[in-house]
Amino acid sequence: MQLLDATLSLALTLAALATIVTIIMEIGLRTARMRKKNLVETMKLFNKELDNGIFKDLDAEERWKFIAKVIENPVEGTTDQLSARLESTPWIENRCFSIRANSSHSKKKITRRDLYDTNGNLTDTGLSQLLDLIGYDKSSGKNLICRFVIFVRQFFGDNKRATLYDKVSLEHVLRRLAEVEKVKFRSVALRNKAKTEFDRLAQKYEEYASAVSASFKRSTQAWSLAIGILFAVIANVDGLRIFEAYRTDADLVNAIIEQQQGLIASYNGVEQRQEEYNKAQIKANEALAEVTEAKKAIELAQTDSEKSTFEVTLKEKEMAYLKAMAKFDGMESVNQIRQNAEQAQQQLAKLVAIGVPIGWAFYPNCLASTSGEKLKSADPRCRSVIEQDQWQQAGLFLQWLFAVVLTGCLIGLAAPFWFDVAKRLAQIRQGLRSRASDEVCLSGNNANGSDKKRKKIVRKVVNDINRENRGN
Repeated sequence: MQLLDATLSLALTLAALATIVTIIMEIGLRTARMRKKNLVETMKLFNKELDNGIFKDLDAEERWKFIAKVIENPVEGTTDQLSARLESTPWIENRCFSIRANSSHSKKKITRRDLYDTNGNLTDTGLSQLLDLIGYDKSSGKNLICRFVIFVRQFFGDNKRATLYDKVSLEHVLRRLAEVEKVKFRSVALRNKAKTEFDRLAQKYEEYASAVSASFKRSTQAWSLAIGILFAVIANVDGLRIFEAYRTDADLVNAIIEQQQGLIASYNGVEQRQEEYNKAQIKANEALAEVTEAKKAIELAQTDSEKSTFEVTLKEKEMAYLKAMAKFDGMESVNQIRQNAEQAQQQLAKLVAIGVPIGWAFYPNCLASTSGEKLKSADPRCRSVIEQDQWQQAGLFLQWLFAVVLTGCLIGLAAPFWFDVAKRLAQIRQGLRSRASDEVCLSGNNANGSDKKRKKIVRKVVNDINRENRGN
């Protein structure tokens, strides 16, 4: 039973540590605005799909204005501001991602000469460069080191995706496309074909969005493993040492098992905040769509009375949109990110306070425990360091490193996996305890706290003793 309890405690510990990794991942995704990048990737694919239908003659300028309206929040920026920010992108990003400037300034920032022709019109190459700068294409074999450098740099400020949406609805995309003058003209002239084309584009957009989402999920799984390993090394999380502590310390095991519901509640809180974040974003997008519809209603109003009514409605919709955006922006604020970081720190501190052997008070940090009373209670590997040669010490260090990396991989499997494992182990544990209790109780009854039952059991036992004595 002690071995099962130790395994259950280890699963709960890994689940708690995986929750910390989940928080770190969410901080990274929001800070680097990776979800905004997914929207850009979807629109890049959608832009290419326009070449296969009746709207293929849209020029680069028209396509850019359409895409910018889709991806950019009009409250936080405009198409011109977005273009200006992209033109100030550091040259390292141009070089890493094959976005070439003119030869005369190949190591400088991109300028309008690289994006527009002599008449001031955006070129097809310029459009591709703009889209590549906003969202990098992972699947095109870009240099891994460059991608990592750019990713890390985004934590110190990302002026490219700061004003973009994380996610938009299909209707939002189609309505922005319908606002393009050439699309309006074609839709009237070729009504039946336009309906078929919009249906085809709608299906393609959903396909591309699903594909990008699947790719993003695979990437986050890989990042989860990487961050799990990095976290295990930085925090000195040795799963073998933790399991050995649980195997030999029943009090520590009981303390961890008692925390099971609290650990689950902590993870559910992380998931709930993410769900609230997604809902706030969807609500903001829906509110913006209602504002757009109200503006169109004003344009189509036939009388002053109708126009006045729609203007009142527009003001109400705009207020609702501003409230929705204020709530959404609050979830992306620095304070919110700081709170998430503090929660991760508190989760780790709680495990250490309980007595889980995590941190640099343990091997391989043996400097603080090589003499006096500390040496007696030190890790056996620390006590043996004094007596061993360098090769033996190197072997112990490699064993520790392997255990820590393995623990990081296990942490990277994510909290839901380990909570599920812990739940199944808890059920097995409960079943074994019930069976053992039944075996003890087979020969008699329990009082179960009842004074009446206890007196009855005592009276029955005493009567049996007297009966046996009379028989003898």
